[in-house]
Amino acid sequence: MARLYTVVGNGLFTGFVLITQAIIFIAEWIERIASKTKFSPAWILISLVKLLSTFMLLVVQSLMKIVIAFSSRRAEFRADRYAYDLGYGEKLIVGLYLLEKMQLGANATIIQKMTADHPRITARIERLETLLDQENAMQSAPVPLN
Repeated sequence: MARLYTVVGNGLFTGFVLITQAIIFIAEWIERIASKTKFSPAWILISLVKLLSTFMLLVVQSLMKIVIAFSSRRAEFRADRYAYDLGYGEKLIVGLYLLEKMQLGANATIIQKMTADHPRITARIERLETLLDQENAMQSAPVPLN
């Protein structure tokens, strides 16, 4: 749902910015024809609005990428839990260790980590091993006698 809201919201916002930029382009074109000077107050105002709308678009798109990535990482942890509940916890841990050996996740930049759509493999392994430890502790706990 977060991805759907983000994609739709991002699309609407992008459409709004594109329409605004088209109106600004037309206004800028009319202003240049009407005045012979290159740097009139209207031209400066139009240029500032255009710059601001472009900047806003970049900021919102970047934030939406981070929101989508966060949502995707949470979904991946839920998928791991689902596989664990089906009895594939140990096999999933082995598979994740193999993936970890092939991946260079430790060398990722902070931006790459923020926009990654999968959680760090070590974090996934830690969660699964914690679940296995809890399950093993519950199975080995003595049964109280009545």
